[in-house]
Amino acid sequence: MKSFTAWSETGKSRARQVRSYLLRRTPLGGPTGKLDTLILHIGSPKTATSTFQDWLGENRWTLRRDGVDLRIPSDIRGKSYIASAMEYINGKEQDIDTSGFSRLFESVSTRNLLVSEESLTNTFIPGPKRNRNGFDSIDRLIKFIEALETPNKKILLTVRRQDKFLASSYAHRLQRSGETAAFSGWTRAKVDFRKLSWLRVVDKLESAFGEENVSVVPFEMIQTTNFRAYYERSLSSLNISTQNHTEPTDPIKNPSLTEVSEEIARIINRLPTKDVAQKSKRTGVIERINNFTYAIGDRTSRPDNGEVAQACQAYYQSENIELAKRKFPDLKTSFTFEKLSR
Repeated sequence: MKSFTAWSETGKSRARQVRSYLLRRTPLGGPTGKLDTLILHIGSPKTATSTFQDWLGENRWTLRRDGVDLRIPSDIRGKSYIASAMEYINGKEQDIDTSGFSRLFESVSTRNLLVSEESLTNTFIPGPKRNRNGFDSIDRLIKFIEALETPNKKILLTVRRQDKFLASSYAHRLQRSGETAAFSGWTRAKVDFRKLSWLRVVDKLESAFGEENVSVVPFEMIQTTNFRAYYERSLSSLNISTQNHTEPTDPIKNPSLTEVSEEIARIINRLPTKDVAQKSKRTGVIERINNFTYAIGDRTSRPDNGEVAQACQAYYQSENIELAKRKFPDLKTSFTFEKLSR
């Protein structure tokens, strides 16, 4: 039998988890305020967005106290807020319908609203036929954002070096899309290396919203510092204070696939699925396996992407260096491929 002290610590841990859950899930409401600035963190995916949003949710009350209301995926998904937006961004609809997304502005209690939702750039992830266009879907996203009726708009884009972005995207397709091919086969079949330019994305965002209203933070900053520094840099670039912000109970959310779970995922994905419900269950099984293998210390999968890294470097090293000089000149990270050149 556990000692009283052990049970007490277990109870305290559970209480912290419940508090964290309520903070993340509660929109807080409050009196309707006149929204002045919409701050959009559009992703991209595969840049630790789940962990970033977990940190935001943990500090929701502090943010609101400092004048920033918050909407993150736990507030957004499954409630028809972004369905029409995704239909347009994905090219399924030709007319822009902002009515669902605009409902996010209801009950905003401050002049600033921060919306963090990487689904807006999920089309960046290679895989389905429509995603062979790579980052080109930014054009439709920009048109949608321009149609939103808010006085001011700011954009936060978190980026990742192209070869690492592709490796993480591959793991995403294994976990959520039933991919069975090895990484090399997947890149040959599904990736257009000519359409992964972060510089072009930023140029288009700046042209639409102004250079001063577009912030860019590289995922690789986590490797040279830590996640707190990445989180603080992302918010400070938007002039949002992080003073008194606390770390979530579980600091890492949605960990990358480990070596063992990636191998198991390819096997599971060979099994036929009859409908969406079975595909969802398959995704859940892979996620639980990965959480277990990650918890016991299995190494994060690192696909052999030497050829992919060389191709991405050839296409994008000069562009990434230019983007770094423009948007984060004080940071020295591997985003620029410079370590590969040595």
